[in-house]
Amino acid sequence: METVSSDGAWSGSGLESLSPMVGRAAELEVLQSRISRLLDGEGGIVTLVGKAGMGKSRLVREALTDPRMAEVRLLVARSLSVAGSLSYHPFSDILRSWAGIADGADDADALACLEEAIESLCGSEAEELVPFVASMMGLSAGGAYAERLAGIEGEALERLIFRSMRLLLQRMAAQRPLLLFFEDLHWADHSSVRMLEVLLRLVNEQPILFVNAFRPEQVETGQRILEVARTQYPLQHRLIRLHPLDKDRTVELAGNLLGSASDDLHASFIAECSEGNPFFVEEVLRSLVDQGVVVVRDGRAHVAGDIDQVALPTTVGELIAARTRHLDPAANRILEAGAVIGRGFLGRILEEVVTGTDLAEVLSSLEGRGILIRRKTRRTAAHARVTFASEVELVFRHALVQETIYDSIEPEKRRALHARVAAAIETVFATRIADFHGMLAYHYSRAEDLAKAEEYLFKAGEEAARAAASSEALSFFRDASQVYLRLHGSGGDPAKKALLERNIGLALMNTGRLTEAMEHFDQSLAYLGDPPPRSKLVAGLRCARELASIFARGYLPASWFGGRRDDRYRDHILALYPRIKAQSTSDPTRLVFDYTRAVYLLNQTDPAAVPDQVIGLYSGFAAMFAYSGISFRIGRRYLEISNSMRRPDHGKDLFDHNCLVCICNFLEGVWDDEQGTVADDVVRAALRYGGLWEVNTYLGLDCDRRLRRGSFAAARERLDELADIAETYGFEFARTNHMAETMLLLLEERRLEEALDAANLYLSSVDDPPLRVLALGSKAKAQTLLGDLEGASATLADAEGVIDVAPVVPPWHLSAYQVARLWRDLEELGGSPQDAALAKRARDGARSALRVARGVAVQRGEIFRLRARLAHLRGDGDGAVRWARDTIAECEKLGALPELARMHADLADWGLDLGDGRDGAAHRARADELFALLGLETAERIARRAA
Repeated sequence: METVSSDGAWSGSGLESLSPMVGRAAELEVLQSRISRLLDGEGGIVTLVGKAGMGKSRLVREALTDPRMAEVRLLVARSLSVAGSLSYHPFSDILRSWAGIADGADDADALACLEEAIESLCGSEAEELVPFVASMMGLSAGGAYAERLAGIEGEALERLIFRSMRLLLQRMAAQRPLLLFFEDLHWADHSSVRMLEVLLRLVNEQPILFVNAFRPEQVETGQRILEVARTQYPLQHRLIRLHPLDKDRTVELAGNLLGSASDDLHASFIAECSEGNPFFVEEVLRSLVDQGVVVVRDGRAHVAGDIDQVALPTTVGELIAARTRHLDPAANRILEAGAVIGRGFLGRILEEVVTGTDLAEVLSSLEGRGILIRRKTRRTAAHARVTFASEVELVFRHALVQETIYDSIEPEKRRALHARVAAAIETVFATRIADFHGMLAYHYSRAEDLAKAEEYLFKAGEEAARAAASSEALSFFRDASQVYLRLHGSGGDPAKKALLERNIGLALMNTGRLTEAMEHFDQSLAYLGDPPPRSKLVAGLRCARELASIFARGYLPASWFGGRRDDRYRDHILALYPRIKAQSTSDPTRLVFDYTRAVYLLNQTDPAAVPDQVIGLYSGFAAMFAYSGISFRIGRRYLEISNSMRRPDHGKDLFDHNCLVCICNFLEGVWDDEQGTVADDVVRAALRYGGLWEVNTYLGLDCDRRLRRGSFAAARERLDELADIAETYGFEFARTNHMAETMLLLLEERRLEEALDAANLYLSSVDDPPLRVLALGSKAKAQTLLGDLEGASATLADAEGVIDVAPVVPPWHLSAYQVARLWRDLEELGGSPQDAALAKRARDGARSALRVARGVAVQRGEIFRLRARLAHLRGDGDGAVRWARDTIAECEKLGALPELARMHADLADWGLDLGDGRDGAAHRARADELFALLGLETAERIARRAA
């Protein structure tokens, strides 16, 4: 078995070897069963949940004694109690060990080791993986690697890191089965938890076994991973809960530890104190050793005194406190300082904190008492993952020991110790202080040194954001904001406050909390003197004034405006741009206002001040006019401006512009393959830059274009690409986009039962009003085509409820509702063609649908066809002919073959003469020809029969 551990070798307690494992046979069998399946090539997940001291790590060690484990690569990662803000620390540490990075190696040597290890494993793929893995580990990479990372940040960088780790583990598992043991997962940083969620998907395709051990009721870490495993991978997951041992098993364990000199009375005495906690049993025995009642000779414990006369505490905490209370003052000073530093602490730091003591002698004594363990370290201490120089690290034998000692320190003394530890880090690592921002922020916060805490919290947040650790960045920036408020109250530097609020918003956005993010972007703008208008009237007036300026700049010579643009509105734009992305589907009215404001400010700003926002803003502004149905002409003009400002040979600029051109074409109705698609190599280049949001949007709309044209196989290719992005990068927006387009494809293919199931699934996955309207409209259409008019009416009522409270629903989403409502109205009218009320409702619905169709092409052919059907039902032959002609013309222009086929089928059924020389038989032949070409013969017959 190849073992890679973040702790080097596992260190035992020194006493557990005196007893075989007791009372865990069933649990051990479950774990060994999953290991057997791993060896058979099957992935899996085992969750170990138990309170401190229940033997989670011991159970895993016992399972790994199986001789067959020689075939397995084992990676062990332990999370640290003080490392919740140290991003990716479990993954970083095991990779340092796996790559053979020596203790004390500088960044250059560490990077060289990482390169060699990844190249050996992945061959030519290494060039793409190394920069992102190195970034995750905090290694500074120059040259081509730095160029590869340039301009990639935030969520884009995070997703590329996830992809790189996924590919790395895939390659490892391809060599030999892989077991990943995450010990103390309850202390993991949130970025590691997010990445682990993504990596769990590998169990569906690779021989990888994840063993996740944590204490119960840790909602944000262990419990979160448990819920993902239990709900998404039920067939591969096994849950093991470790409960206290029963009395008989506890007596057995105590007897084993006492050895040949034990008897039932002595063992029962210890068992009664421990309450079934195996660690407590060991601590009781250690306490008896401390008091001379038990001695250990020749690897065996012997009773040497009267156990009956010993008074022992009744809890683990009390027992540990009692054991340390009798130590000499020097030993207690060292333990208190160590407990403040963390579960593991380094000699160099300890020497700065505890002076005037013979450390070597006292530490040796504490090791002898089983309180501390000595080991060589690769431990890292900051977000940047710097490796300490080769030296001895002292570690508390169990987390409970460190926690108990820390909690026993008086608050004032604890604050002073945190301050001394922080000062020691600044002294010892003065030349690399940037690597310790996270740790210094932690200690100065605990020391309540607000000025220092705020300084390092802000620096640590910036560092975490650069490394795509959005959850840690959010924590740092929020803490920095609170400390800044305590320091300055309502005063302080508005620019600094604006930056903090913007950074909090970006971190929230990158963790998917879009609504919260927008509030912080608003606050950032307020600090910059640019708060959102208080009323829609004021906002509308400002928007109108700014639009006038924008149109003037778009159509009049630039020389008319004069003046040199500068970067005065840079910070405003940097807050507005992410806010626009965060609300792209939630508030279309505010989207118009924000786009207008951002482009207005951009027109007065030097583009070089915001190079990564220019193309997105100008192209997005153009697409907004198409998306909202306001004006395609204005959109085209600003697409020209966007194209003129693209950076040469910049892959993301090229994709962003081309993508938005395609979106405008799609919405306007230019659906041919030449003008409606972005070249595949340009899409791939955008993915290399982490443009997941933009690529996901493009692929979804292009899938929609293809399925409306009847290119079902090509649409499924786009669905596969969306699924791959969701799987490879863990990008949930691609997953929901995949659900939406699957639903629409099934509807177009008239696989109605499946479409209804897909609509329900999509509906359960989205919250934004426009997306819910799309889901509900599609569901109602499927219900109508299945003949369930009552169900369709209820679904449409739900959609109307969403529309009534939503600020605005864009035409593209609203069209799904309008089409479904018109379908329902026509089906009801078909059953009662003389009902005046039904006829009026259908006419009103048709007018509303046609208004939408003028602004967005996506449903235009179907809306025209349904309008022709309304005329036919009302006996208006001329109207039916006119609308049928328009339908055929529009569908032929768009290449919308499914709707074209259905129009010809309707004409054959109605027996209408369009005056083009074709009779009913000719229309039937054309419909059958198209249905055969599209593969819709059977599905269409079934759907038409149901309707």
